[in-house]
Amino acid sequence: MAYAFSMRISAVAAFFVLAVSGSAAGQTTVGIYDPASKPKTVVMSMTERGVFLSMVLPAVRRSIRPELCEELIDEAGVIRGSFTRRDAKETLVFYQYCQTGNGFGWAGIAIIEGERIVGNWIAEAGWTVDVRLVPDIDGDGLDEVVLVYSGGMHQGSGGSGADILHFAGGKPVPFGWYKASEFAPSGPTAIWKLTARAGTAPAFYRQQFTSRDEKRWKAVGKPMLFKLAKTRTEYKSAK
Repeated sequence: MAYAFSMRISAVAAFFVLAVSGSAAGQTTVGIYDPASKPKTVVMSMTERGVFLSMVLPAVRRSIRPELCEELIDEAGVIRGSFTRRDAKETLVFYQYCQTGNGFGWAGIAIIEGERIVGNWIAEAGWTVDVRLVPDIDGDGLDEVVLVYSGGMHQGSGGSGADILHFAGGKPVPFGWYKASEFAPSGPTAIWKLTARAGTAPAFYRQQFTSRDEKRWKAVGKPMLFKLAKTRTEYKSAK
């Protein structure tokens, strides 16, 4: 079912690129997440994959008891940036460790630099779908991250949600969550594009688009100032 949902999201990816200009002089509007876009695929190097298999996963196995769920690794995506310190060349892996039900399971975030683990976190969450890199929006010199989850499928209906976060104090720190997409057999597919006006306290904007064939899309209104919801997913270190 997770694979079927991912294919549905991929169908949306044939859509457009929409540019939104900054709303005030000296301020920059940054794209946060567009469910219709499809970025270039990034893969782990052999060294990074070795660290993931020999160091990241053993720690996760020690942290999640086997009786909680059966291990079934599924990479949602890999991105590269400076996540924990300025000018670092780090690789972030977002993945599903296991599934415990329809739209439920354990998710993992690993940050690798060279031959070492920078961070290794796990959380009870939805099904992992995608991960995106966001250039620094709060002026701390570090890149932000979007983690996208599926909520599962129910009688042909489903959707996705996204956590926007950064890393501070040795752990993931969320900006918040928002609903990114939804679909149902009897209605159009809807997606919400999220942008932000960069600053110490970024301001977020959301715009909706709908389609009945996932080929021709219609904007529903203009980008509007939007308050992110509180993130419910709480990541903890795997040791």
